[in-house]
Amino acid sequence: FFPTIRLRYQIRYMTYSKTGLFASVQNATIKNLTVENSLIIVNNSVAWKYAGAIAGGTSANAKMSNLASKNNVVIVKDTLANSSEAIAGAIVGFVQNEGVTLTNSYAIGNKILAKADNTSAYVGGVVGVVGHNNATSEVLVSDVYSVNNTVYANAKTSFVGGIVGIIQKYGKLT
Repeated sequence: FFPTIRLRYQIRYMTYSKTGLFASVQNATIKNLTVENSLIIVNNSVAWKYAGAIAGGTSANAKMSNLASKNNVVIVKDTLANSSEAIAGAIVGFVQNEGVTLTNSYAIGNKILAKADNTSAYVGGVVGVVGHNNATSEVLVSDVYSVNNTVYANAKTSFVGGIVGIIQKYGKLT
């Protein structure tokens, strides 16, 4: 599909809120990267848990293109009372804030799970959440594909999608 760097890694039981090969992407560009056969498990008590095989989340001016997530397992668990949401995607957990783009990317054969006993879970075959209720400009996800992924949520309230779990304010999927 495109030239790539292939990586395999494991992250288990992190205590950070954003987890992936890159915890967060801000004012940076990531392109031509494939992550495959990796295991990411986030099981912690911090608020707002995001996980993805490539990035846990994004902030301002993150540019991501030609990314692939293949045969990865991404699990986000929250079993504490009154804790915040669990968010998971095969490529990125949370794509938010101004100037952020994710383009020309795909996820295939991944298993993505978010568990939040007392709150909400957002799970997508590519991205868990696109946009943000406090966003001030467009967040764009375009030309992304999700093939043969298992996407699952177990929560008080669940948002599950084959490509995106939920699109919020200023989120755009084309």
